Amino acid sequence: PLPPTQVAQLDLASLRLASLPSLLPFASLRRLFLRDNHLSSLPYGELPHTLETLDLRRNRLSALQETLDALSPLNALQELGLEENLFSSTGAALRMQVVGILVKTR
Repeated sequence: PLPPTQVAQLDLASLRLASLPSLLPFASLRRLFLRDNHLSSLPYGELPHTLETLDLRRNRLSALQETLDALSPLNALQELGLEENLFSSTGAALRMQVVGILVKTR
């Protein structure tokens, strides 16, 4: 197996994860798939800043501002999946909030 520093893609989908361990050892990680888990929050500062794609669809995330704060250090992020979580905003309203907050952090 590859050492964590050389892994570019990691699929942790559908593993019923309730929390996320630090993924900082995965210094080259570009694509992370976490859909269909039980995540209710994201740890601030524990995701590699190299992430370009992050799929968080169908989890239990509910605090939009807290989630976006955890994502704000991810300057390389180009694709973000947040659909089917527990946010009070949905659809176009959610997209506008996410885009507005992420643009402010860049």
